[in-house]
Amino acid sequence: MASIELRLEIEGVYTAYAATLDDDDLDAWPDLFTEDCLYQAIPRDNFDRDLPLALIRCESRAMLRDRVTAVRETTMFEPRYVRHLISNIRVSSETDGVIEAQANYAVFETMTDEYTRVFNVGRYLWFAKTAGCCFPKNGVSTTRCWSPIRSSTRSDRQLISD
Repeated sequence: MASIELRLEIEGVYTAYAATLDDDDLDAWPDLFTEDCLYQAIPRDNFDRDLPLALIRCESRAMLRDRVTAVRETTMFEPRYVRHLISNIRVSSETDGVIEAQANYAVFETMTDEYTRVFNVGRYLWFAKTAGCCFPKNGVSTTRCWSPIRSSTRSDRQLISD
């Protein structure tokens, strides 16, 4: 069983992750990952069947930066506010400086002049390695650096607006 300190550190990383997205600080989002990361958003049906097809697959921090550029420069959408709620954080293992953790999430979206709605729910599966210091620009002060080396999102429900 993981220590309370370890769980709190991981919770801090998830909090920084959510704040980066909720505050629309997408340019800082790739900095939460290692250069050689693997980020995937896999639909639940594919995940449950061990099918490799992901809606989003970025195999490096550079690809994450490309994703941010694509969202910023090519995607048109109505102004909105999003909020990520991350809960039930669990540490599955800690071996040789690699942490395996998972958490449930819900993303809420509020459009101008509309009610807030559930946009997406699912589970984060997260593998991270530890190093020296952590995310000083996001205000997280821990003794370790948490950098996801592999991050998958299993989406339970994806609502796509017209």
